Amino acid sequence: MLVFSALELLQLYLYLSSDWAKVQLVRYFVSGKDIPCVFYMFYNKLPRILGYWQNKIGQHSLLKDLHGRSLISDITGSLSGRFFGFFEYHSIISRGLSHPGVKGPDHIQLTRDVKLAVTRTLKASDGQLSNGAFSLQRNAQCRLLWACHQENHASALLIWHIATEYCELAQSCGGHVHGRSVSNRTIAGTLSNYCAYLMAFAPELLPDHQLGTRKLFDKVRHDALNMLSNDRTLHAKYRRMRTFKEKPSDERIFIKGIRLGKQLKEIRYDTRWKILADFWTEMILYIAPSDNAKAHIERLANGGEFLTHLWALLFHAGIVERDELSHGIESAHNSLEV
Repeated sequence: MLVFSALELLQLYLYLSSDWAKVQLVRYFVSGKDIPCVFYMFYNKLPRILGYWQNKIGQHSLLKDLHGRSLISDITGSLSGRFFGFFEYHSIISRGLSHPGVKGPDHIQLTRDVKLAVTRTLKASDGQLSNGAFSLQRNAQCRLLWACHQENHASALLIWHIATEYCELAQSCGGHVHGRSVSNRTIAGTLSNYCAYLMAFAPELLPDHQLGTRKLFDKVRHDALNMLSNDRTLHAKYRRMRTFKEKPSDERIFIKGIRLGKQLKEIRYDTRWKILADFWTEMILYIAPSDNAKAHIERLANGGEFLTHLWALLFHAGIVERDELSHGIESAHNSLEV
């Protein structure tokens, strides 16, 4: 009897000190239910026995990452990553052989603004996930819907990531933002770079076939290198993209991203960053449901990705799939099969 009681107490302890408790707490908040007092008593006060999430989010910028391959840096990055990964820290030498020529991800603190924006979007969605199309309609930007209606999720993510990068570079060349626009710019940039990080380093967590996602990411990066390899600064890269004369028939993802970026640049900066922030908070929730529960559970056992926490939150809320046909996604799994 004592053994069973001890096991039950241990199970309760592990639950209250786990990320699942955090998920449950957010679920109560989103649904408007009263939060049990046991959460207030013990939430975030118990020491962790298992791995924990460091409240950090991976970041990768496709444009800022364009550089040549260095074998020495790749080898050093791989060894450093393995060593520090054993202690659950992120190496400051982040390149590696698994992604030659691609700088490893940065990790930044997940801000309160980002978490609140995602939570509010989820609460307002009433369980109807959108790939950003709803936010564009709300902001009277139906002319941008073409960028959501792509044949797979990875294509849409890359187009919007490149467009967000384009707007970031344009803003850095043209002046500072003020007021609410600062928060919206942070939200948009953080979630955009997080989605690029997922495509480059954790494609198994995304809806499309992971090998196809990786292949598409590498192709888009190759196209970007071909266009921008001679430009040594980010401002020079921006000028190259801004003055690029595209052909309407050019269907390359990188070119589509520039096309969208130019359309967004025509919009007043405060409205532009609101559009992008609203889009990315919808999109990050849209890609969270996944059939690959094993990959998410493995991540959650070690603290988890931000997307894993969203996946668990949606799962607890009974949201386990997305409406792909109504958002122009013809065949999310088959279109990127390799």
